[in-house]
Amino acid sequence: MLLKRVYWLQGSYLYSPGLLLPINESQLNSLVEVVIPARYLTYDNPQIKRKAVWGTDIYTDDSDIVPMIVHSGKYSMAFVEPDIDPRDPFFVALGAEMDDEDKSKRPSKYEIPDHDLKVTLRVMPTLKRYTGTIRHYIASRTWGGDHDGASYWVECVEKIDRGEAQPKGRQGIKANMMKYAYERYLTVGPPASVKRRYMREDAEEEPSLVSVVRRSKSKTKKKVKVVSPPPAPSASRRRVRRAAAKV
Repeated sequence: MLLKRVYWLQGSYLYSPGLLLPINESQLNSLVEVVIPARYLTYDNPQIKRKAVWGTDIYTDDSDIVPMIVHSGKYSMAFVEPDIDPRDPFFVALGAEMDDEDKSKRPSKYEIPDHDLKVTLRVMPTLKRYTGTIRHYIASRTWGGDHDGASYWVECVEKIDRGEAQPKGRQGIKANMMKYAYERYLTVGPPASVKRRYMREDAEEEPSLVSVVRRSKSKTKKKVKVVSPPPAPSASRRRVRRAAAKV
């Protein structure tokens, strides 16, 4: 009778520098899946600069995943040698020389790869000692004290299309909905409810042309034509009128 061992996938997580997975020793021999966006797959990753990795091949559970997969050899990244200043007294004492042509050929920064990663980790028991080594331009640290967590073994590293590093479950659905909403906004503009709200706000801030005309008409004063009274008749004219009235 053949017995097939089943390894349970404890969950899928989206990588961020310094991510600590919620795994403990009760989940030994289980698998954990982590997706890593392409922007973190360079030696500029802050966790690589901090050497946030302890052990060799089997690492502590508080080690960062990116230096872990590079140090284990399961994934390789392009490394750029640091520029050497030929005027530095230390390198001059060592006899180091550097041509300007070689310095100009070196890239000024790391290029982000055209893919994301899906990393599968296996939860391992705690070791008494984690020995640090130098591999692939990363120096892991040594830890000889009592580690109060589990350990990780890099099971496999798989390349996926760039942009597919998204969390699964409710977080993944929410992220996809937000991405779709943003693309829809760029394509067809905001929804009708948002347009009506913007129109109301614009109407409150800037009055319409009709209201401006009405206000201007109400403020203008009507011109009143002033008619002066006829001049009073003179004394000679009064006598002529009286004489004509008597006849």
